[in-house]
Amino acid sequence: MDPHTAGLWAVLARWSDRLDPRPLVRSVSGDLTRLAPAELRRAGCSAGLVRRWSQAEPLSEPPWAVVGQDHYPAPLLDLPRPPPALWLQGRPSALDGSALAVVGSRACTPYGRRMARALGQAIATAGGVVVSGGARGIDTEAHLGACQVGPSVAVLGAGLLAPVGREGRRVRDRLLAADGALISELPPHDPPTRWTFPRRNRLIAALGRVTVVVEAGLRSGAGITARLAGELGRDVYAVPGPVGAPASAGCLRLLRDGALVVEDIHTVSSLVAPAQGGPSHALLDALTAPLAPGELAERLGQPMAETLHRLVLMELSGLVRRDPVGRYVRA
Repeated sequence: MDPHTAGLWAVLARWSDRLDPRPLVRSVSGDLTRLAPAELRRAGCSAGLVRRWSQAEPLSEPPWAVVGQDHYPAPLLDLPRPPPALWLQGRPSALDGSALAVVGSRACTPYGRRMARALGQAIATAGGVVVSGGARGIDTEAHLGACQVGPSVAVLGAGLLAPVGREGRRVRDRLLAADGALISELPPHDPPTRWTFPRRNRLIAALGRVTVVVEAGLRSGAGITARLAGELGRDVYAVPGPVGAPASAGCLRLLRDGALVVEDIHTVSSLVAPAQGGPSHALLDALTAPLAPGELAERLGQPMAETLHRLVLMELSGLVRRDPVGRYVRA
């Protein structure tokens, strides 16, 4: 994609919450250079968008995917206004798995941190992919829990190359090292604003087959994500917390309004759709009868230490259990 065309996609991307790009892109068969300001006005685009379109500057970092391409994430097309373009860093295949969104408050409690990390680990152990916002608090803990086992996806409220603090950079590096991905609907150098974070919440809600809220205040971004997920027909789960605790107020409200309850870690790990292959599912497939760790390692042809490590994680996630003589069976 040449810089001029990339610049035109960037203009559409910055206005992505105000228009459905699909009819516009279809009218020119994906070639934005054929769009003229008059056509944009006839399509109902605002005067501000038309003006920015006329002043579009070249962009040296083209989008990874644009609406209409085969590799554009299909769940985003459920949105009434899907993002016209996406920029990605990391492994695109991270978006191919069974994704569950885990969201919650930045100012979370120690209980919330433990739950988010355990849920992230359980989802990844079951073969799923955690989708969250990459922010501090619940988001970070869910990503870090998943990174112990497999990939996760962070949907950012700023461009991929926008400045980020030391802690945020550490989490992103861990995520990328675990074959995860960072994704943004904003051009790479665009900074975060008070508007971009609510916008990105709709992407998290769409990418997740299920949304799990760990902790949230009554007015929070996590609550927005849960509401958007419900509007898209996705199931919403909430982790109950102490009555009267501000960090639990949003979750208790969601449960009152019909969200499903997270009774234990297995509640969430069981929501992961069956994956095609993967070490955890290979191990589960091998457990056709109770087996000792050594027998299981031999059957899978993998080191004993690796088998034990995965068994411990799966036991914590509620996927397997030990019988009285120490053999493992499916839960």
